[in-house]
Amino acid sequence: MGPNTGTTIELLNHTDRVASMAWSAYGRLAAAGADGAVRVWDPTNGATTELPSHTSRLRSMAWSAAGHLATGEAGVVRVWDVTERRVLTAFTVDGYATSCAWSRDGEALAVAGSWGLLLLQLIE
Repeated sequence: MGPNTGTTIELLNHTDRVASMAWSAYGRLAAAGADGAVRVWDPTNGATTELPSHTSRLRSMAWSAAGHLATGEAGVVRVWDVTERRVLTAFTVDGYATSCAWSRDGEALAVAGSWGLLLLQLIE
């Protein structure tokens, strides 16, 4: 690898540290902060979108192949339609959801936390 040639830019204006971030297959960057905010940046037009309804520090997120975003926080995992800024479904969990991962076909969402691993069957 060559020398660091990256440029530092501030995109999403979180008020506390960013705990998780993920690129979608469609090129959008989502960042979840300890401030409870999820902000999504679209580099094609520079627009940012904030998703409402988070009440605590977010620890995990993952994009599905279809463009839905799963977010995990204390007690709940939400699946979002980011374009419409609405929750498609939500699941109650014990404690923090520390990691989320979609299956390749988007029909299952794996969620990990102190309780272990949950596999949630979904149909997008």
